[in-house]
Amino acid sequence: MSQVNAIATGERSAAHHTAGKSTGLRVIVLVLMAAPFITAMFAPPSRLPALPRALAFTLWVASLAPAWTYLGKPLHRRPPLPFMPLIGLLYGLNFALQLALGQVNVFYRIGLDQMSPLDPRHDYTAPITLALVGWLILLGVYTLIARRNVSPTAFVNPPRSAPALRRRLVRSALMLLYCTVVLEPLRVLGVPLVLHGILVFMQMLGLFALGLLIVMQLQGVLPKRAKLMLYAGLAAMVVGRLATGQISGLALLAVTVLEAYWLAKGSVGWRAIVGVLVVGVAIVTLRGLAVQFRAVVWFGGTNYTLGQRLTVLHDVAQDRVASDGVWGTITDGATLVAGRSAYADIFADVYRLTPRYIKYWNGGTYVALIGVAIPRALWPSKPVSSVGQMFGHRYNYIGDFDFGTSVNLPYLLEFFVNFGPMGVLFGMAAIGSIYAFLERVVNRPGQPPELSMAGAALLLPLLNIESDFAVTFGGLLMNGVALWLVYRQLVRVPRPKAVVAVHNTVLGAAT
Repeated sequence: MSQVNAIATGERSAAHHTAGKSTGLRVIVLVLMAAPFITAMFAPPSRLPALPRALAFTLWVASLAPAWTYLGKPLHRRPPLPFMPLIGLLYGLNFALQLALGQVNVFYRIGLDQMSPLDPRHDYTAPITLALVGWLILLGVYTLIARRNVSPTAFVNPPRSAPALRRRLVRSALMLLYCTVVLEPLRVLGVPLVLHGILVFMQMLGLFALGLLIVMQLQGVLPKRAKLMLYAGLAAMVVGRLATGQISGLALLAVTVLEAYWLAKGSVGWRAIVGVLVVGVAIVTLRGLAVQFRAVVWFGGTNYTLGQRLTVLHDVAQDRVASDGVWGTITDGATLVAGRSAYADIFADVYRLTPRYIKYWNGGTYVALIGVAIPRALWPSKPVSSVGQMFGHRYNYIGDFDFGTSVNLPYLLEFFVNFGPMGVLFGMAAIGSIYAFLERVVNRPGQPPELSMAGAALLLPLLNIESDFAVTFGGLLMNGVALWLVYRQLVRVPRPKAVVAVHNTVLGAAT
């Protein structure tokens, strides 16, 4: 019994240590909330009137509210994955921060069009109001459903330290990881459309396996040989994503590693925060280089090998640094990211054109949802989603004969272009319900880390709030069922009743 008390004391000490780190993170969130207001005090006057800017500042603060609330909860009552804080941060970055900083006409396909720039005097007020109301509805519905969650102690499983289970998890995770690594070159060479869905699912399993191995490594239960294989697999995944020129895949990989670290530690220290900032700057910089890289590799008319692609990327980076310097290369990437993420601009443009000049779509973009539950392997002729192309042509963001460019249609804008303001209100309520349901299934306080990593693999693609509903949520059903079956096979190892009893005693003492 003294051993049980010692374990309980250790868990309480770890909880207090984590609470201290969370206090530091809350300070960072508070600084981020105030940053646009502080910037406005020292920046030159903006052409944006006070009302839309104040609404944008309010939306920015409301978008960071889930992070503030999440970090304020005790560790044992938090969902293990900070899903809603990440959703809120992305929502604020895409729809609020630009206007909160007083910037207008930033979106790269509107701001450069001097024939029809947005008028700051009246084009931003209505859309930013709708974006704010939509977010508050989403958050309200989510909170109303999530607060009815079951007690966290009801789902706490015994420690996953049984040697048989641990060995099985390590073997299975390494197998999944290296299957993904072997398939990685297909991202470079391309695959038939009928196999694309299978490749995407295998990539999701690879992220699940990678995160699970990182959690075990940080907990000190990963064997040395498996640790070396983990590092080699991670390096191969990074190289593969660099060679594709798809920086979003690299960003998703980075978020997976961060989620695994969070699951293992319960928080992040200052060294981890610095590491996140360094990786973030690197990804932003690579995004600025990606345009020139793609022009050479994607459209150059030559089939490049993996090594040649990396050489091209190195040469592009070297030339850019030589011409613009290191800081110029970084700021070029930041400017490009800001220009492509300024969805407050595109929402304002869509709002002023619909339905005055362009009629509502009346659900036309949701045709892509037909057959989402049927794998393409079983339906080879299943229609391909082309919402980005249709949206770009419909609103004249791309030329009439440009069939290679796609303009993202965030689901917030999609609700509006289909059904107007009421579409936004009901659509965002539906999104809040989906988020709450998924968190109750795969992101419950006290769940085992392997279930949390399965939940991360399922939830992370939903962070793509810049895309339409079909792209963001279309694969959720099939991926969820398949991932659940894989997870159940991984953990089918019986546990001694004695372990269950000891863990329950420890949990009762700690809480």
